[in-house]
Amino acid sequence: MDKQIISNLKNAINNGMSPGCSLVVLKNGEEKINFFYGCFSDRDKTKITSSTIFDLASITKLYTTAVILRLQESGKININDKVAKYLPVFLKSKLTVLDLLTHRANFELMLSKIRGEYQERFGEEIFNIKPPAKASLEVHYENITFLFLGRIAEIICKKSLKKIFFDFLNEFELKDTNLGLKNQKSFISPPTEIKGKKVVQNLTHDESARLMGGIAGNAGIFASAYDLASFGNLWLDGKIVPKKNIEKVFTDYSETGHRSQGLGWHQDLYGYSTKNQKVYLHQGYTGCLLAVHLPSHTICAFNCNRTYYGRDNIKHRKTMKQLIDFISL
Repeated sequence: MDKQIISNLKNAINNGMSPGCSLVVLKNGEEKINFFYGCFSDRDKTKITSSTIFDLASITKLYTTAVILRLQESGKININDKVAKYLPVFLKSKLTVLDLLTHRANFELMLSKIRGEYQERFGEEIFNIKPPAKASLEVHYENITFLFLGRIAEIICKKSLKKIFFDFLNEFELKDTNLGLKNQKSFISPPTEIKGKKVVQNLTHDESARLMGGIAGNAGIFASAYDLASFGNLWLDGKIVPKKNIEKVFTDYSETGHRSQGLGWHQDLYGYSTKNQKVYLHQGYTGCLLAVHLPSHTICAFNCNRTYYGRDNIKHRKTMKQLIDFISL
């Protein structure tokens, strides 16, 4: 089966899924698969290696979730608190921190419209957006909820999200993880995409995070597959929350609808439910995946830059489904 997965990945790269990819699978903390294949891009033939870091895009939300949950463990926040306790703009809203973590806020707005209106002031004006009065029964996956969670972390910690994340990475010695900050020169990653004649590289793919300096609660972290797998292992090893509380993370908080949503983690792969397979995951828009199979204590960390071939390139989805099937056997 290991050989089949590797064969599938080679075929996917050769058929235009992305210029290159990396995969690390851990079971009970031990390495089961490591595979690095392809190159940075059609223009840059730099080989993908074990230390190559990719733009994780929305997987950043799991790092924000980790920060919030660790603040709860230290008694600095309770996720059942109303958001108004930390952010005055929520004064007339009943939304809780838990509602934000589980995507039940349902702002129903387009961040692109707000970005177009405020441009460089986006990072300030976004936190003046009036929230819904109460939570939705269904999960509505939105980036804005994690922008607010990042802001809450800054208020509690009294330091920037950039500093919060760097402290987290240093504490757990995630040395092949970095932030896609403006004017970042400390690492080189495969290009995420080509917009017009400009190559987006070493800078956060997400437009909202870029307007906020390159890092926000929803996007901005870059990591190697090894570091991404190590981050996943922190959850299963009780380093984010104690093992006795791990079920509270991997629990379905949705009340209606098909999407099973835990704390940051979910059980939806582009409309395909992984609930029966007991797999929780988070995928990044750029083509990355972090998935855990709880019964076997297996972690899958997969990186690629599928958006290099255009945002409408969805060839990575078949590969992700194969990886989910593989770790859940």
